[in-house]
Amino acid sequence: QHFQNQRARFYNGANAALITIDRTRPDTLESIEKWHNDIREAVNRRIPVIIIANKSDLIDQLQISEEDIKQKAEELGFNYILTSAKTGENVNDAFAFIGYKFMESI
Repeated sequence: QHFQNQRARFYNGANAALITIDRTRPDTLESIEKWHNDIREAVNRRIPVIIIANKSDLIDQLQISEEDIKQKAEELGFNYILTSAKTGENVNDAFAFIGYKFMESI
């Protein structure tokens, strides 16, 4: 509860958002809408949002499929990218893409 009240201050002035999920934890997929609602309440305009689906390197432990992510992204009008912080796969691409989406939105 305490951090929920503080988060709004960090969103103030945001021009784009990355919502990161852990592909080994299904509850994080369901949290996307909660995080998006927090962002919408704090930022009074539409900003680009990208879902970062992390831990894609843990193939044997994945509980969230790319199809699940794609469906959630389409439902909310977001883009998504599969990443691995451990291997670095697509991490730079995620930041480049959010920069591109920001520039596209101005």
